[in-house]
Amino acid sequence: MADTANSVRLDVDSVSEAQVHPAEVRPYEPERQRDIVRTFVTLGLLASFLGLIFWACRESVTSAVVWAQTKDMMQIILPALSGLLGSVIGFYFGSGANLDRKP
Repeated sequence: MADTANSVRLDVDSVSEAQVHPAEVRPYEPERQRDIVRTFVTLGLLASFLGLIFWACRESVTSAVVWAQTKDMMQIILPALSGLLGSVIGFYFGSGANLDRKP
């Protein structure tokens, strides 16, 4: 086992400078990270909103009793979800407008 460990060698002198590429280091940008998080939150709420509407449309064709229960549930969930989605979108575009005003 000692022979195999010693048989692997790296000849550093044979590597030319043209083959070595230094890693690109970028400074930390908190605004970029915030934009990514805001995008995920917005897309998540939008997917929930569209999923709820799709589910309600699918349930509406099953029976009258199921549709009555679905309608009652939608009257509770849909306003809250649309309010959250509107707030997130308003905050996102509002913060974008504030960035444009900074000198």
